[in-house]
Amino acid sequence: MQQKSQRQLQMGENLKRILAEIFLRNSYGSTQQNLTTILEVSMSPDLKNAKIFLDIFGENPHNIITKLNNILPQIRYQIAQKLTARTIPELTFVLDETYKNANNIEQLLKENNPKQPK
Repeated sequence: MQQKSQRQLQMGENLKRILAEIFLRNSYGSTQQNLTTILEVSMSPDLKNAKIFLDIFGENPHNIITKLNNILPQIRYQIAQKLTARTIPELTFVLDETYKNANNIEQLLKENNPKQPK
């Protein structure tokens, strides 16, 4: 895997901070039943595309991702108000299922090795 440049990392962190502010102010992705966490923002080398990895605790996280993808123009507009960059990257919201997959693997390992304490 190619290592990220300093510009990619810096832009990703700036976007993550701005998105967190936008989500808090507008309650995007969070309801009384859900809690949304921005885990990582991965930038393309040309800084024109950003993939935002979200962890959503609660009911039906796929609906939250769909809702966020439907209001992308509004989110990009709000980012443009705060981000000092020549262009605003195209955003893609992705549900990060790393923790879920890790828990499934751990559960399978426990089932196959009964000698380990649970």
